[in-house]
Amino acid sequence: MKLYNYLLGWRRWDIRKHDIVLEVGSGGNPMVRSNILIDKFIDWDGERELKIAIDDRPLICAEAENLPFKDNTFNFVYTSHVLEHIANIEKTLAEITRVGEAGLIIVPGEIFERAWDKGTHKWIINKNNGKLIFKNKCECTKLQQCDTLGKWKGIFWKIYVKNRSFLDVHFLWKKHIPFKIIRCEANHEPDNNNIDYSEPINRQVSLKKKWKQKILIVLARIIRLVFT
Repeated sequence: MKLYNYLLGWRRWDIRKHDIVLEVGSGGNPMVRSNILIDKFIDWDGERELKIAIDDRPLICAEAENLPFKDNTFNFVYTSHVLEHIANIEKTLAEITRVGEAGLIIVPGEIFERAWDKGTHKWIINKNNGKLIFKNKCECTKLQQCDTLGKWKGIFWKIYVKNRSFLDVHFLWKKHIPFKIIRCEANHEPDNNNIDYSEPINRQVSLKKKWKQKILIVLARIIRLVFT
């Protein structure tokens, strides 16, 4: 079932045969049906489980806040586990809707953010009444975090990985993205901006994971040849 969802799960999102699909923040495991891949960090693997995936598709180094495409270039824009990292969320959402007609946004849900309190994530994101709700992380919200997993973090991560479809926020949109931003009045931003993205980080990946990534790349290419 997991392999099926990876290879053919995109068919639930009403992507048609000849649609052109952009993926923003493709990382090490791009969505199978994406035609064009965008990633800001080509040589920086600090937030990836795998090294960046390079296959037969164009891979462009660019920021989500400044997409290098004309208006309405794509039929579908896909982004997964990206928006929680971006400070200028208004500009990013405007860019996504500028270049695309429809799309899907996937972000970690509040359960993950409050249990893990990942320092590089700038937002706690929920979905309510057909609208994405962004609440900025700050010292005030940090005090409310239950980041007390300690030695249980490994177990929590395994549970999360196996249940992402339930614990993540999935938001399908068409023509525009309704959203609301809630900022802390105290404006006490957390100290999570001390990461040096200019220094390349080459994550050490096991041989098993490397071969798994290569096999999935081949299978994904076959799926694209069949369905596009």
